This record gives sequence, structure tokens and C-alpha cells, in this order.
Amino acid sequence: MLYVNNEETMKILKIFCLSILVLSPFALLNGSENNSSKPAILVFCATGSLGSAIASNLAKDHNLILLGRNQDKLNQISETLQQEFTHKFITQVVDFTDADSLVSFEKELKKENIILSGIVVLTPRPHFGTNLLQEQHNWLDLLQTTFTGPLEALRIGLSHLKEGKVVIIAGTTSMQLMPEYGPACIIRRMWTTYSKALAHALAPKGIQVNSLSPGVVLTDFHAKKIEAKALQNNLTFEEQMQKDCAAIPMKRWAKPEEVAQATRFFLSKESDYITGVNLLQDGGTTVSY
Repeated sequence: MLYVNNEETMKILKIFCLSILVLSPFALLNGSENNSSKPAILVFCATGSLGSAIASNLAKDHNLILLGRNQDKLNQISETLQQEFTHKFITQVVDFTDADSLVSFEKELKKENIILSGIVVLTPRPHFGTNLLQEQHNWLDLLQTTFTGPLEALRIGLSHLKEGKVVIIAGTTSMQLMPEYGPACIIRRMWTTYSKALAHALAPKGIQVNSLSPGVVLTDFHAKKIEAKALQNNLTFEEQMQKDCAAIPMKRWAKPEEVAQATRFFLSKESDYITGVNLLQDGGTTVSY
């Protein structure tokens, strides 16, 4: 009979558990009788300021699958959430421009028989600028990064969402032209139009689809832009913010946490009879009916 002391046993168990995680991080969500067996919410672009705010808001009550392009950033978010909450937070590197990356994501979900209760679609930021007559290859790159690539990831996720909610984060440029953001206006409008069509197609299956269109959100990206403008204009950060927000009735930009809370509402039971809606969250900026 082979004798193994307690210290050796613990080492073996630790190696075994770690090997399971390395082989398949999704194994945590594939059906044991505890928190891990609950359906998960899939969050795109979870490493950005907005995506991480949404993940943090949802982490208290949901298992999460967090997608992003950078594994180190994904690990950092997952570890931070795990320190505060008891649900499971699984990460997966997905590059919307890489077909192999998307295929790998699809295989992993199928292999582990993942069940989703919701999907939050965020996309990489479309190019800003006024050039609407770009060469074809530029448009194709833009579309793959911000529309067709994320759309493929959504298609994959929907095959694991039997009933539930989809929230697509668009933007007020989907409703009101901002000439300085020309290409972004086009992409955002594509998403809200698609959201409406998808809502009608999936409603009979018990899936609701809504889009959320925030105005400018005070993310790290936009905060740095304000800092640069303030320096150029010899103003404080607060003074530059007042100038940039002058046309907004509420006189400020949205906070990432506020967008996260609106996203949470669309994923909750309180929104059970809402589908096909594009909710503006812009402090009253948009004036169209």
C-alpha cells in the first residue's frame, strides 16, 4: 500500500486543481451544484473603463465571462473582482479581427456547455474624424473591428443564451449627427438598427435585445483629452470640463458607473417587458424626438 503524507497530498491536490484551470477556465461554469452552475453574463471589451465598470456592477450577483484582447488586463480585473465577490469570473482573450481567436472562443463555449443569461456588447471605439470618403480597405478594417467581428462574437454567445437579455452599448451619435465623429456615427447607427431588427427576431424565443446610447462618458480616454485641452487653453481641468459640457442640459458627462447601472437594469427582471428600445443616456443633449 502506497503511503502519502498530508503535505504530499496537498501538493498533489493543488497541482490537480491548477491543471483543471489551465486546461479549461470555463470548467468552473459547466454544471456543479453551487454558484458555479448558475448561468453567466458575457461581457465584451471588459478591460476598458466602461467594460470594467459594467463588470464590477454585475459581479455581486452574477458569474461573468469577460472578453478582452489583453490577458494581463483581464487577469487583473478578474483578480480584483474575486477579492470582493464570491461569484466566478472567467476570462477569455478574443480579438474581433482574428478569425482563429473567434473560432477558439466558440469551441471553448461548446466544449464546456456554457449557459448564458445575458450578453453585454461593447465594441472597440470607432475612429473619430470627418473623413467619410476613405479607401475601401480602411472601411473594411473599421467594420471588422467595430461591427462584423463583435457581431460574430454575439452570434456565438447567442447560441448559449436560451432565454435572457442582450444589451448593446451604442452611443448618441446613433441618434444625432456629430460631424467631428463621422465614422463613429455610422457604426453606432448600424448597431441600433441591428438591435431593433434582432429584438423582433428573438422576442418569440424569450430573448430581449435593447441598446443603450450614452453621450460622452468620463472614461480615462476622455479625461486625458480634457487634460490636454485644459493645458493648451491654460485652464484647470474643472474649467475645461465646464466649457465642454456647456451645451449639455445637465452640465456634465456621464459617469461609467451610471452607464453600468443602466446596463444592469436592462439585464434585470425589471426590464422583462422591454425590447427593441434604444435608451438615450446623455443628460438631455439629444434634441430629436
